[in-house]
Amino acid sequence: MQEILTVIANHYGFVPQLTQLEEECEELALACHKLKRNLQGNKKPDTSNLIEEIADVEIMTAQIKILLNCKSRVEEVKENKLGRQLGRMGDEI
Repeated sequence: MQEILTVIANHYGFVPQLTQLEEECEELALACHKLKRNLQGNKKPDTSNLIEEIADVEIMTAQIKILLNCKSRVEEVKENKLGRQLGRMGDEI
C-alpha cells in the first residue's frame, strides 16, 4: 500500500493533495456530526459513511506524510500526545 500511496502522492503533488485532505477532513467532520445527531435522536446508527470518511482521511494524511517525509516525526508527536493524555487520566501503561 505504501508504494501505491507514494505513486499517487507524487503524481498529484503537495498542494493538490493538501487541498484534498482539507476536503476529506470536512467530510469526516460532517459524518461525525450526522452520526452524533442520529444517536441523539435514538435512531439506529449507520456507521458506514463515517468509516468511508475515516478511510479517506487516513489515505490523504498518509500521502501528506510521504510528501513531507515526516512519518517518524508524526509518530513521535502522537506518542507524546498519548502519553500526556494518559497522564491527565492518571493512568500509565
